[in-house]
Amino acid sequence: FIYTNGNTVDGVKVEHTLGEGSWVPTLNKFAQKLGPLGLDSFHMLVVDFMHECELGPWKALFIHLLRLLYALPRGSELVADLDSRFRQVPTFGNGVIRMFSNNTSEMKKLAARDFEDILQV
Repeated sequence: FIYTNGNTVDGVKVEHTLGEGSWVPTLNKFAQKLGPLGLDSFHMLVVDFMHECELGPWKALFIHLLRLLYALPRGSELVADLDSRFRQVPTFGNGVIRMFSNNTSEMKKLAARDFEDILQV
């Protein structure tokens, strides 16, 4: 479209085609070779959920899930089991997921990175 027809990147035709989805006009060998075979590379990409989720809504959701656990029969035992399971999670990578030392359900002294670790586990 851009390369073969000579349309300019900031032209009206390209903006009309790419503008709504904020697409970037790129062409690479991967798309050239596998595109004609029907491969859509966007279906292969994994979205990092933490970057799609704000800290506030995630924290509110986590609190709500804890309240649901407490509302169940033997809720305190279930929350204690959840805390125990979080403490059993080993560290991963170089500071990617850190050890959960406290009771996660108490949410005391948790930074944004701690909520990110909870979400990843």
